[in-house]
Amino acid sequence: MTIADSAPAKAIAASPADILRRNQELYDNVDSPVWHLAVYGPVFGGARYINMGGDALVAQLVDTLALRAADPVLDLGCGTGDLAARLCSLTGCHITGVEINARQAARARQTAHGLTHGRLDIEQADVTRWSSPQKFKAVYSIDTLMLVMDWPAFLRTARQALAGPGGAFVATVILDNGLNEFQRHAFWEEDGFIGLVRRSDARNLFTEAGFGRQQWKSCDDWAVACLSRIEAALHAEQKPIRRAVGDAAWQNWVEMNATYLECFRSGKMVYAMVTARP
Repeated sequence: MTIADSAPAKAIAASPADILRRNQELYDNVDSPVWHLAVYGPVFGGARYINMGGDALVAQLVDTLALRAADPVLDLGCGTGDLAARLCSLTGCHITGVEINARQAARARQTAHGLTHGRLDIEQADVTRWSSPQKFKAVYSIDTLMLVMDWPAFLRTARQALAGPGGAFVATVILDNGLNEFQRHAFWEEDGFIGLVRRSDARNLFTEAGFGRQQWKSCDDWAVACLSRIEAALHAEQKPIRRAVGDAAWQNWVEMNATYLECFRSGKMVYAMVTARP
C-alpha cells in the first residue's frame, strides 16, 4: 500500500516549537552518507545543494536578479550556504543569509570563510521575526516556504527588505495541487513541510504582502529530473547507504522519493518559481 492509497488523516496541528524541533530532527545532519551518495554526488556533481534546481536554478537566479559585484542580496532560509556561496563566487555579490537552524547556520559560516570572491554573512534567526535596517537590491528564498507556517510574516520580511520598487524577490516552492490529508501529513512527518499551500492561495499571499507584480513558472521538469536521479542513486548505492543508515532508513528514502515522483508526475504537487516585485 502506498501513501496515495491510504485513508485521509487528520489535519496537521503544530506549534512554532514543534516546527523548529522537526526542522532540527530532519536537517541538523545533512552531511550524512545518504545525502552524499544519493543527492549531492549523483544529482549535483558534489555540490551540497538542498533544492531541486541545482546549477540551472543558480543560472536562473543570476539572470533574473541581474546580480553584479558588491550587490547587496538577501537569502531567506540559506541552509548550509552552498547556493549562496556559489552565487558569490559567480558574481561577487554580497549576500546576507538568514537561517533558523543553528547547525546549518554554523555550516554556512564555515562555507563563507572559504570564499575568495564576494561576501557571505550569516545570521541565525527566524525569518518571520527577523528584520534589518539594511535594504537589499534582491531577495531570494529557495525551497524554504514549504517549511514555514506563517507565510504572511515571511513574505513581509522579504518585501520590507527590498530597496525600492526596482527590486525583485525570487522564490522556489512546492505547492499543493490536490494532495489528500494523509499525504500532507506524511510530507510534514518526513520532510517538515508544514506550509504546503495551493497556487491561488500563494498568489494572494504574495499580493497581500505587497508584491503586486508576479510571474509564476512551473519547474516540475527540474523536480522530476532531480527525484529520478535520486531514485537511481538509492538503488545503485544501496549497499553503502544501508551500511551507513540501516535497512529501514534506506527503504524509507526509497518510498518517500517514489511518493514525491508520483505526486509531481500526476500533478498533485507543483514545483514553482515566482518572481515578485512591488
